[in-house]
Amino acid sequence: TLTDVNLLLGRLEPARLRIPIIRTAAEAAARELARRLAAEGGGDDGVEALLAGCLQIANETMGQAVHRISIREGRDPAEYALVAFGGAGPQHACGLAELLGIRSCLVPADAGLLSAYGLGAARIERFAERQVLRPFDEVAAEVPEWLRRLEEEAVGRLELDGVPRGTVEIRGRPAELRLAGQDASLLVEAGSGRPLAAAFAEAYRDRFGYAPPPRPLELVSLRVVAASAPAPESGTAEERAAPAPVAGRRRAWFGGVWRRVSIIERPRLAAGHRFEGPALVLEEHSTTVVEAGWRGRVDAAGGLFLQREAGAGEVP
Repeated sequence: TLTDVNLLLGRLEPARLRIPIIRTAAEAAARELARRLAAEGGGDDGVEALLAGCLQIANETMGQAVHRISIREGRDPAEYALVAFGGAGPQHACGLAELLGIRSCLVPADAGLLSAYGLGAARIERFAERQVLRPFDEVAAEVPEWLRRLEEEAVGRLELDGVPRGTVEIRGRPAELRLAGQDASLLVEAGSGRPLAAAFAEAYRDRFGYAPPPRPLELVSLRVVAASAPAPESGTAEERAAPAPVAGRRRAWFGGVWRRVSIIERPRLAAGHRFEGPALVLEEHSTTVVEAGWRGRVDAAGGLFLQREAGAGEVP
């Protein structure tokens, strides 16, 4: 449905899709839905208003999910940038960011292939874990030796996968702790050199906003994560500010009206290229919709960095 909505609002270029898109069928379905809503007393504001409403509902639904999860983890989405990837993610990035109060978005290079690319470039990881479930004060002295044994076990598992021992890196030593008598636990890093009790107290304050009560701690588990060496970093290009080349313009629905918006071919962009919305940035496996009030630039790694202009799209 969202593909049809973006198509009919001019926010997708059907010629770029690898599957057949029948626009007339989408148009007929939209007209029928508008007719049914009007017949049921829902008003008749036109097909465009209906489609824009569908787009708003989708963004609101995604925004509520992001907000709910972030707040549960004690984080305010407005303090972060939104990373958009996948074939459809960049179509909604700016609209979703505005709802969440986020001022910047990052669309990585080859956004539509990011998961597959990540899988191919991912490091091999193996872990070893020990369940403890004992009062922390009783086992604190044993933790260093347990971690040493777990490290040896995790490294050994990587060696069985053909990873030379000398290239293995220990990526983390997470310890799971909780207040005695509670079911919920928190993860803290056991290899940082900081006392685990102090690390737990800080993590508790970050999550709940206040210090933990003076109760004994329970060590639930220990884990050691070992990984193969990271792939060498690719070079980054020098950013030289310049206007992005505009390949053409197309009719699209932005801000409640039909507008002629810029079409930008992402393969033609280089580090430092800049552009302003409304615009569509097209690439082989994804389309980035840049809303009005947003501007973009290409960073040194080839990503699209989108930033909301001051005062644009503010949420009351």
